Amino acid sequence: MIGGPPKIGWVIRYVYDWSGVEIGESVRAEKERPAVIVLAVSRRETAILVRVAPITHRPPGDMSRAVEIPLLTKMRLGLDGERSWIVLDHANEFLWPGPDLRPVPGREPPSIYYGPLPPGLFDRVRAKLLALLRAGRVRGLIR
Repeated sequence: MIGGPPKIGWVIRYVYDWSGVEIGESVRAEKERPAVIVLAVSRRETAILVRVAPITHRPPGDMSRAVEIPLLTKMRLGLDGERSWIVLDHANEFLWPGPDLRPVPGREPPSIYYGPLPPGLFDRVRAKLLALLRAGRVRGLIR
C-alpha cells in the first residue's frame, strides 16, 4: 500500500495532529485528512523524515500562510468540491512510513496517495513555505 519512498508534492491520507493550534476556546486534536508532503529528508540509511502540511476547508485568517487548491485540482485528486487550503505555518513531521498513514477511501488497489499537485501549484506552495520558514513563522509537531 505504501509504494516506496515518500513523494514530495503528493497528497496523502494522514491522521493529522492539530495539537497546539487554538481555534476560539478549543484546541483541535487528531483528524484523518488529506495532507501534502512538503519535505522528505534522509536521516539514516533506512529512515526518512517527512513533513506534511494539512489541507483544510477552514479559510485561513492570514492568506500569507496558506495556498488555496483550485477546484479542478481537487476534482482530479478525488477530493470534495468545497474550497480548501494547504496550511503552511503548521506541520507534522514523522519517520516514513509511520503509523498514521491511511488508505484513501474507495481506491483500488489501496493507496495512501490521492495524487500529485500540479507543478505550478507546488511551486507556489514551496515558495510560500520557504518565506514562512525564513520568517520563523512555521510550527512543527514531531510525531
